[in-house]
Amino acid sequence: MTASRLMANTMQIKTFMSSLVFLRALLILLPLFLLSAKAAVVDATWNSATDVPVTAASYTATGNTVNFTLNYAPVTGAILTVVNN
Repeated sequence: MTASRLMANTMQIKTFMSSLVFLRALLILLPLFLLSAKAAVVDATWNSATDVPVTAASYTATGNTVNFTLNYAPVTGAILTVVNN
């Protein structure tokens, strides 16, 4: 094997290894980015006392913003449920 061929192979290996380092960093950071991008705005609107804006078997509200809207006048002491979990 000639010296120039050896140098070319060495450069290809270094380029490949750099790509692996980048892909590894991407695989580590991508899930963190996707988790942080999950935050949402929840519109909690009541048209009656029986309305429940969010019903879910499993719900995590961490990081979400809630907009509350009352489209009726609740009686004094009424209990309004935001999430039925």
